[in-house]
Amino acid sequence: LKSIEQLKKDNNHYKNRAMNKIISINISGVIFHIEENAYQILQNYLSAIHNHFYNSSGKDEIVNDIEARIAEIFQAKINDKKQVIVLSDVEEIIKIMGNPEDFGNNDGEEANQGGAKSEGGNFKNYYPFNRGRLFRDGESRVLGGVCSGLGHAFSIDPLIFRIIFILFMFMGFGILLYIILWLIIPKAITASEKLEMKREPINISNIEKNIQDEFDELKKKYKSQHNKHKHYWSGGE
Repeated sequence: LKSIEQLKKDNNHYKNRAMNKIISINISGVIFHIEENAYQILQNYLSAIHNHFYNSSGKDEIVNDIEARIAEIFQAKINDKKQVIVLSDVEEIIKIMGNPEDFGNNDGEEANQGGAKSEGGNFKNYYPFNRGRLFRDGESRVLGGVCSGLGHAFSIDPLIFRIIFILFMFMGFGILLYIILWLIIPKAITASEKLEMKREPINISNIEKNIQDEFDELKKKYKSQHNKHKHYWSGGE
């Protein structure tokens, strides 16, 4: 039997829950029902994220990826017995994703490590159901990125999977198996998907670093192509 003190605590808990209004919000195209106190904390958190990346290259993509990740975690918490997001859920989001002000203006590995420490760097803490999905790697691919994606998923050199598929080809079903996997395994497109593919924590710091790296790579490619065309039209030797 519960003690009188425990009954009083339970009674106060239910009173506080009853006083909290339930608000419907849209995060990354998904509707959630959230308690008012949790909504206020979440709203302040999202505002801080928007302000932090206001002058950053790829600001919209960074913020969209962060919101998509938050929506994914919230979806994993909704079930038949629980239909409302509460304060503890929002606090867990902040603990996983990290606070923007924690990273300051640091770049590179130092900022990346700062974000990873927000939840101890444990991969399982960052993914619903404690697992990561399988993606094709469009950046390190030879054909469709299947072997590269499998390499990330199992922490094995993709060359091993390529050799296995070549052996399967001699057995008569390697090409068919590869095509099937190519069709059913999605390509990692967003920053969050690329981080999940590589089994890296999806937090603010890593999302920012991933997108900034992509922008830097595009700038390098553009500069290289520009110099080639300039050299060609100038009649360079």
